[in-house]
Amino acid sequence: HSLLHLILEKCPDWEIGHIDPSLQTMQRSFEISRQDIYSFFSTVAEAFECFFLFDTLTNTINIYKESNVGKDTNIHVSYINLLKNTDFSCSIDNIKTCLTITGSDDLTVREINMGYDKIYNFEYYNSTEFMSKKLYDAYNKWIALRKLKLPIYTSLLSQYQNYYKQINFLTHEKMPSVTGSTNWTEYGLQPLKEQLAAYEQKQAVSMKAGHGDPSNQFYNSEYLPIYNTIENISKQIKVVENQINSLQTQQSSISDQMSQIINIVSMQNNFTEDELKELSTYIREDELNSSNYIVTDTMTDDEKFEMLNDMLKFGENELAKVSVPQLSFSADMVNLFAIPEFDVF
Repeated sequence: HSLLHLILEKCPDWEIGHIDPSLQTMQRSFEISRQDIYSFFSTVAEAFECFFLFDTLTNTINIYKESNVGKDTNIHVSYINLLKNTDFSCSIDNIKTCLTITGSDDLTVREINMGYDKIYNFEYYNSTEFMSKKLYDAYNKWIALRKLKLPIYTSLLSQYQNYYKQINFLTHEKMPSVTGSTNWTEYGLQPLKEQLAAYEQKQAVSMKAGHGDPSNQFYNSEYLPIYNTIENISKQIKVVENQINSLQTQQSSISDQMSQIINIVSMQNNFTEDELKELSTYIREDELNSSNYIVTDTMTDDEKFEMLNDMLKFGENELAKVSVPQLSFSADMVNLFAIPEFDVF
């Protein structure tokens, strides 16, 4: 069952209503020792970046992504209709332009973020009103370069992980479908070494009994089959080691290409010393940690990368919010619900 099913076990008088389709396959992790259900909904809403709408008439829970909630009422508020007075305020004190993103167990986004666990957003300052013309040009050129290289890096990363999967399979996981098979091509490196150790132990026992002497009556029937088996296993071990070495060489080549991209898009190679000094005046760092993002040993590579991409997107969404001045306002309005033309609302 879903997380929502588990929650509603505690309040069976409520039912599931509308669930945004984009939420249905998302996974997050929670570790709560004690919390009331309504407060836990707030925790879930933050982790999934969604809204819970509780219909108290039908006792149904509806969940929407932040981007999909609400609708335009076409009501325009001004001093000539509903507005009495307003008070606007703007704060730039809490602006953050750089976030270090971490998940559970020090999980980072380095793998999918071209080697960096930090993300930047200088869009609010991205104009010649704030930046010098040189920095403005260099910054936008750098952003374009990152967008160009990211798909290439992501493709290389997928290839790198695929090689890792093949190497792991050949090293540890490859096993025959039939237990006790002597078709050594069906074994991986570690199982082959285990088989070799077992036969070498048999060989030692046979030699201790004198079977290793060609004149011994058990030489052909006992010792020689063990010896030949050891030879066959040893040959197959060399074959598998060569296969693994070949994969590791190809993986290393992919790693070098990834490192080249990381080097190409690094700030040090895209900004002059003076531009970096100027850019540093706009860097306001903070950390974003969420234990809701976790990678486990039971996850496939696809699930792992989906989780990392979700965590990176979560960080980018949060940075988009805190990288601009926080606007707030209060207003005194006419009670529109007391006006006949607004009865529809």
